[in-house]
Amino acid sequence: MKKVTLEVEEILKYTREIEIHVPDDMSEDVLEILMNRMESKESLDDALRVLKKADIKISEYDDSLDSPDSMEVEVLQFIMD
Repeated sequence: MKKVTLEVEEILKYTREIEIHVPDDMSEDVLEILMNRMESKESLDDALRVLKKADIKISEYDDSLDSPDSMEVEVLQFIMD
């Protein structure tokens, strides 16, 4: 039998509902800017750190990785030896 090496990309997506508490004097414009900054981060922890630095309180949320909302697998390439 021939040996084949696969390079595979697996993408898992999760939807989370996270309750936050913003300072009374924070405007929607400022919150929008913070949301845009969050989207440039590579992980949810990094994204939430953006909010924490702005004195936003984050409630407990389900951070389980057990059941993603969707999954996708793509074979990027294969190499036959």
